[in-house]
Amino acid sequence: MVKALLIILLSSFFTKHIAFAQIWERTTLESDAIECVEHSPWGVLAGELNSSLWINPENAVFISKDLGNTWETLGLSNHGIRDLKYYNGNIYAATYYFQNGLRGLYVSNDQGKNWTHLGISYAPVKIDRDEGTIYYGSQHYGLWVSFDEGKTWDQKLGNGGDGTTVKTLSSSENLALVSSTIGVYRSVNRGKTWEEISFLNNKGILYFYIEENFVLAASYYDQGLFRSNDYGENWEKIENFGNYPIGDITKFENNYFIGRQTPDYHFSVYKTSDFLNWENTGLDIGQLNKVTDLTWVFSEPGYLFAATINKGLYRYQIPEESILDPFLEIPWKYTNNNELVDKITAYFDHSYPLLGYSHYSEPTEDNKTTLNFLGKKDSEPNIYYSSHSGTDFGLSYGTEIVAPASGSATYFTCNGCGHSIRIDHMNGYKTTYMHLQERDIITRGGPVWVNEGDKIGYVGMTGKTTGPHLHFEVSRGLFPDGRTDPYGWIPNNDADPWPILTWNDSLGNHQGSKSNFLWKQEIPKVSKFIESEVTSSLNNISVSLTSPSTVLSIRKSSTPLLHLQSNLKYLEGTSFIIELFNQLGEKIENLNNDIKFVIDYSQSNLSNIILNTLKLYFWNSYSKLWEPLPSFLDLESKKLTAYSSHLSEFAILGEKEQKELPETQILVSGSQNNGWFYEFPLISFSFSGDQNNNIDTTFYSISENDTWEPYTQPVFISKNGFVNLKFRSLDTFGNLEDTNKILLKINTANKFIDQLNVTESFFEVNFEN
Repeated sequence: MVKALLIILLSSFFTKHIAFAQIWERTTLESDAIECVEHSPWGVLAGELNSSLWINPENAVFISKDLGNTWETLGLSNHGIRDLKYYNGNIYAATYYFQNGLRGLYVSNDQGKNWTHLGISYAPVKIDRDEGTIYYGSQHYGLWVSFDEGKTWDQKLGNGGDGTTVKTLSSSENLALVSSTIGVYRSVNRGKTWEEISFLNNKGILYFYIEENFVLAASYYDQGLFRSNDYGENWEKIENFGNYPIGDITKFENNYFIGRQTPDYHFSVYKTSDFLNWENTGLDIGQLNKVTDLTWVFSEPGYLFAATINKGLYRYQIPEESILDPFLEIPWKYTNNNELVDKITAYFDHSYPLLGYSHYSEPTEDNKTTLNFLGKKDSEPNIYYSSHSGTDFGLSYGTEIVAPASGSATYFTCNGCGHSIRIDHMNGYKTTYMHLQERDIITRGGPVWVNEGDKIGYVGMTGKTTGPHLHFEVSRGLFPDGRTDPYGWIPNNDADPWPILTWNDSLGNHQGSKSNFLWKQEIPKVSKFIESEVTSSLNNISVSLTSPSTVLSIRKSSTPLLHLQSNLKYLEGTSFIIELFNQLGEKIENLNNDIKFVIDYSQSNLSNIILNTLKLYFWNSYSKLWEPLPSFLDLESKKLTAYSSHLSEFAILGEKEQKELPETQILVSGSQNNGWFYEFPLISFSFSGDQNNNIDTTFYSISENDTWEPYTQPVFISKNGFVNLKFRSLDTFGNLEDTNKILLKINTANKFIDQLNVTESFFEVNFEN
């Protein structure tokens, strides 16, 4: 049975990685003459070109669907494979030996089962293609291109068989490059016209790497490595790489891998993320050898494959990057690490986290959407909220907030943030805590020193807030440039837009900051390679799936937003996201078999939920609603089983036992005349029937900035004029009442009403003596 790869990650963010040494190993592909290697959605491809025909080499295309552990012949036996290219569902192979009177370029559109010759038969060197053009570099007939999928060919470099040899070529959707015996050239119109790059002539360029506008060119002898940041128009030498012979170049996630000779004349592969620091990955294929081709396969962790001149094909497990000095504990007393994700109700917006910054605004096309650290981008109410500069945690009113690390704490307040604390951790980072209660806050001035775990305040409803929560923010450096997400940035195949955003405003030039994972907690994850069907468990979620040669990602998710389905309640600790990827890291949308879930909810809080209504729900991105899956509930073992053909976000939801919102009644006492109180009124709140026994807290506000105060006893409203009084209650089931509003007219100072301005349902007045 065809093997499959299952990766289960029960976290929605980078864990605290521990770097460990990896070694290169030769694969089980039994050939010393692997000329080329290429990745594909179905596995890694390898091409053999062995001139020792007396040993009867297979000289075919091979594939490994299990990360290089086992290999099978894919096709084109005895053709001698000079180069391979995967593109948009097709495999292209450049063959060196004649078979049935043909050699040159072949294509397969059915994963290698059948091959079709594309009409060109000159001895090949290198092939590539983009959306509109196939590029064919030959040994003596120069460069040829086809604009019609290989039906016809045009010679672009060379004149007939004048001996022009293409040494290498590479293309992307915006740029094509070729190095030949008559010069180095580039095309910015998909091969239609070419211009010479005189800077690279006579430098022995044998390898290119193209990434949008960024380009690398490598010399096969002692000329070094060169780069361009403008599609190959201008070039500079990377001096610190040295003047060593260089091999092929590739990139996986955030690192570039480059074949290079070592100072002792052996050949290895070097790694860099910044072109300033270089690390030898430890490949040693001896002297008089070279890495002729490099590719990667997406998995967890990923793998790098290196073809060598005469020592076969090698494999390297790419180490996970270590997180440097994470220093933050969870800033409340938590039960398990999953609360770090489970409690999130609003994310840091990686597009434009400019909340409260008035000198520059996000573009109109982005001001309704949020991009979180998972790479998910959506609009409200599916994700909150655009321009958000921190993370909101849905914590109960009165939850004790503690310092996640030692530092110097100071107090501040503003209309939107309410009572707030900022801690300078003396390591370049500052953390901020907003919407706290006034009672027992660590300081009303500052600075005061706090140690990790010290209480700094309680979750409140001060400032602009729709309910109890903690707004947590991390910054490093200037405002707002230094705002950063402590969860880092997960999608390694996509760049985080915030650190590369630059802008100029009245305060000068600005650039966003890189986000690193800063939490000390290790979020559990497990990776498994499977033969066929697998059942794998982590914490309380078990998943069974059959999907050959794919990568399955299961990540812990945040609290589902149920604004449009308020009759439902989320069972904490049961939300997760499932994604399926091929070996190129591309998402797979359709499943051939259902996924089976078994979820243990025995540790979840079951209050205010009707048990027999519990079901596994999935998020329907089209209807924008949570929709139930057929679910089987075992009330005795407290396990739920469900099946799905959807790849989505999942959570256990159930109907609320107490659905009714509190209904707060207000009593206003005081002497009045014609609707005006001429003494400060006394307000009190009450409830009818059984509600009185289930009220947790009643809040009221008379401030313009929506700061809410807890009601503990009747209170005088000691304020003249038109007073906008708001009040609402929270019951013990977690139901928060909609805001009630009344207008109080108070005139204890005998002032004359001169002017009345109506703003929506509220009033502004000017008084004169």
